Formats: sequence, structure tokens, C-alpha cells
Amino acid sequence: MFNLEFTESASKQFSKLDPNVRKIVAQSISKRLKNPHIASSRLGGHLAGYYKIKLNSIGLRVIYRVEDDIMTVVLVRIGKRQNFEVYKPLP
Repeated sequence: MFNLEFTESASKQFSKLDPNVRKIVAQSISKRLKNPHIASSRLGGHLAGYYKIKLNSIGLRVIYRVEDDIMTVVLVRIGKRQNFEVYKPLP
């Protein structure tokens, strides 16, 4: 199983979520830690090398990268798909 880390911005985004939404996000992330390399969730373009978790019921996306050498999933962004904010280039 992979470890989990948050970037500073993803940690802030996560903490701002409603507690019920936070629970749903946490459950989805937990499932991904067993097998984070899901081909259908792989992103392309400027986000090549990143993956997404789609949470359609609550309208959120979680963007993460996998660091295989240290067995870690790093959450980099949590946000709404609306206006593609969550998919904007990462700094």
C-alpha cells in the first residue's frame, strides 16, 4: 500500500471542504492507495504524469501524482471541474 502526502495547497483545499464531503474524498483516496496507477484516470497534456479521481456525485476532482520510488501518492489539487479550474497548469 502507498503512503499519502498532500501539497500545501491541496492540504488547504482539503481542510476547507465540508466535513461530509471530506469524508467522501478521504474514502476515495484511501481506495486509490492500494493501486494508484489506474490507466483510465491518467491525465495528459500539461498534466501528463498525473492522475485524477472523479467524484461526480459531489462535483469534485482530485489530482495526484505517484512517486513509485518512495511508494507515495501526492495529492496536488482538489477542486471543482467547473470552468476546468482543477485542470489548470500546476506551478
